[in-house]
Amino acid sequence: MDDWLHVTVERTPTPALVRLVGTLSLRTSACAAAALLKVLRDAGSAVVDLSGLRSSWDSGVLVFPTVLEECGGWPEARLALFGAGPGLARALRRSRVAEFVPLAAGREEAETRLARRPDIVRVHSVLPAAPTTPAQARALLRRVVAAWGLEEHICRTAVLVLDELISNAVEHASTSMRVTATLWRASLHVSVRDFVAAFEPWDGTLPVLVPGLPVSRGRGLALVAELAEGWGVTQHADGKTVWAVLPADSAVDNVVLLRHP
Repeated sequence: MDDWLHVTVERTPTPALVRLVGTLSLRTSACAAAALLKVLRDAGSAVVDLSGLRSSWDSGVLVFPTVLEECGGWPEARLALFGAGPGLARALRRSRVAEFVPLAAGREEAETRLARRPDIVRVHSVLPAAPTTPAQARALLRRVVAAWGLEEHICRTAVLVLDELISNAVEHASTSMRVTATLWRASLHVSVRDFVAAFEPWDGTLPVLVPGLPVSRGRGLALVAELAEGWGVTQHADGKTVWAVLPADSAVDNVVLLRHP
């Protein structure tokens, strides 16, 4: 199978139309990513014609949600796919890419899907370990939760939980950190990833919120455990991710929002 990829872009009328023709492989996925990044950063939204594309590398289809997330996620950036052949469509669904980036039969349907929130939406930001970082993280979460159509009380709880996670990371880590928010079905997932290797593995013990504990300080993960449906720590060779899952069943489905420049 020839390892080549041809990309054409039509920027008008909006949304932009991107045609991918050839093979999506380990080598050509970088070319696809670069083209899609440029289009989304310039135009804000695009539909991708996959009718001339085949894949020789299963992970190659991950380029679509990766690019969308890199550009700020929906609705800041909007991307939809159409025209995939049976094999490519199966790969997109099997890898759950179609839950992050809508997959339509034709161009008209794809353009319609741009206005609808995908089944899974995610946004991330890499922030420094600085005194201003908690405020930056709170502002990011407020903005995206509002854009996703969640109710105010869900936003307040999520911001409070994230504030504890990020403040704890700033206090104990001296590296940059990756803040991620994901809305999937009726759950909002928030996490903070640091890059400080742990000397002792987490033993799975959950903290208890102590009655009478001062509100301003010392709440930490005990408050997270009290507010979240679940939380935990995922350890990596070069750090850890502390995450929490919050209920989001009051989400407004299919919210249509305008993209501001």
